[in-house]
This record gives sequence, structure tokens and C-alpha cells, in this order.
Amino acid sequence: MSYDSEDANVDVVKIMGTLGSFPDPHAFYGTVTINDDPAPVGTQVEARGEGVITRIEGNPVVTTEVGQYGSADPLGAKMIVWGDIPDGTTLTFYVNEVSTGQTLPWHSGDVTQLDLAVTMPIEVFNDSFEDCSLVNWVQDTQEDWFCSEQRVVEGTYSAEVDGRATDATLTLKDAINLSIMSEATLTFSWFIESGLDSGEYLALDLWNGTAWVEAARLSGNIDQENVWHNEEIDLGAYLISDFKLRFRGYMSYSSEDANVDVVKIMGTLQP
Repeated sequence: MSYDSEDANVDVVKIMGTLGSFPDPHAFYGTVTINDDPAPVGTQVEARGEGVITRIEGNPVVTTEVGQYGSADPLGAKMIVWGDIPDGTTLTFYVNEVSTGQTLPWHSGDVTQLDLAVTMPIEVFNDSFEDCSLVNWVQDTQEDWFCSEQRVVEGTYSAEVDGRATDATLTLKDAINLSIMSEATLTFSWFIESGLDSGEYLALDLWNGTAWVEAARLSGNIDQENVWHNEEIDLGAYLISDFKLRFRGYMSYSSEDANVDVVKIMGTLQP
């Protein structure tokens, strides 16, 4: 079309198809637990394997009863696993996209009770500083940390350190018992202003049970400034009963500052 006043439209584009002919499906039902608790309503259960068709009605299924997927009633709904599947194919079962590690062979026409259990990460600690009190933290005597509205990742507040600061620390107040975890991950976001000079920084230290270990650092004139950096730290080497972390800022002028926001620890309980 050659003029601004000319236009055209498209609406309701649809592709319909008919699935091919496959052997009778293998149906499943049973209990489902997450971290040893009955799974809540709305939990997704899925089977995957060679030739299995997923993202269709019946696989995955979403629970409508606490701790139960499918029904033992012969006429009740079940998870239906079908497709161009060789007999004996190994199926792996997932709960909310996390593998249970449980497997069974697929057999056309079978109905199987399979009770599923999965261990998922839980939230161990979370602070986005929205209470604006730093209640979960303690400072050193410099007291250069405060809650700030100047910049945030989410919400209204972040934690800010203002120069002049000489390794001013913001330390987790209460130790966290990570010894009961098989794995744990720390995530957070942090930010340094462009005013930070060479040799000035914002650092993260982790307590290993006997000493503080620097695990990460944003350095002035080296790392990208005036942007948020999202960090993820594997805490596998820190699964101790008295884990702590601290942020530490070094900057020479009152116009220099840095921020931390959305500090979170996720962990998976030991079996």
C-alpha cells in the first residue's frame, strides 16, 4: 500500500491438527509430596521419556486435591502418558518441573499407582530492606550503612553505604544453620556509583566457621559502574551451623556510595 491512509488487518489465525494413531496410553495416579509434605492444590505432575507427548491434556496434570494426583477410581481422571513410545521405555517423573528421580517403564494399557516425592529448594533467608530498619543486620562502629530510596531493584528501599567508609561492614545479625542443607545458593544485587576510584570497592565476605573469606567484589574503575549487578554464589563450601555473610564498603569521599538489595538464600534440605 502506498498511502498512510491505507491499512489492512489479520485476526484469528489458527492451526488445527489431529494426533496420529498411537498405542493405548499408560495411566498413572498416586500421592505426591514436596519436602515430605503433601503437595498443595495446583501442583504440576508430568512424565517424560522417549516418544512421550507432553503439554497436552493429561500430561502434565495439575492437582486438584492436596497430596494427590489422579484418582484410584477406575473411572476417575489420571495422568495419561502416550505417544509413539516403544514398550518398556523409561519414564521419568517431574513435580513442578523438578525431577523426582523416580522412573518406571512404559507399558501400553497399564494403570499404575505411583507415589511421587520430590525435594525442592526452600527459602532460608530473604531481605529486600523494605522495613527500612536493617533489623536483620549489624554494623561496625562507623555506621555508614542505612536504608535508601535512591535506587532499588524492587520495592522502595535498598541498603546503602556512604563514604567516607573504611571497610564499613553490614553483617548478618543471626547466624544461619546451613549444616542441614545438601546445597545452598546466595543471590543478591549490588551497585557502585561511578565516583568510586581505583582501590575503592564494595565486597562480599562469607564466614566459613573460622574466618571471613572474600567471595566477590565490585571495584571502582574496573567493574561496570552505575548499573545493578545480579550475583549468584554457590554456598556448597559453607554448609556450616553458624553461617554468616557481610557486605563491606571502602570509599574515600562522602559523595561516593554503593547499594545492596534483595539478598536471598535458597537451600535444599538433606534427605
